[in-house]
Amino acid sequence: MHDQVSKQAAPVVKLQRAGRERHPGAKLAVTIAEAADQLSVSYQTLWRAIRDGEFPGIKIRGRILVPIKAIELLLESVTTSGQLVDVADWTATWQAEATVAEVV
Repeated sequence: MHDQVSKQAAPVVKLQRAGRERHPGAKLAVTIAEAADQLSVSYQTLWRAIRDGEFPGIKIRGRILVPIKAIELLLESVTTSGQLVDVADWTATWQAEATVAEVV
């Protein structure tokens, strides 16, 4: 039940190669539980945010993972701006910027 996401049409995403800056064997994504622990929120809070499209996630069959890069970018946005960042707004902006980048 926890990893079931409503059946919505998935957005078309252009696949890109991951950068080579990571250490070989380093995880690129973690479970919702691991990400929630890193962000100091509950599993349910993060799961609902992913389900509602307010935080990026990766669904592979029934399993949902959180990209480490998304967590890093979110925290970088907070530290760069020095302001409170609403995750839903941040995700919407991130998605819009990715769409514009694909068009350009």
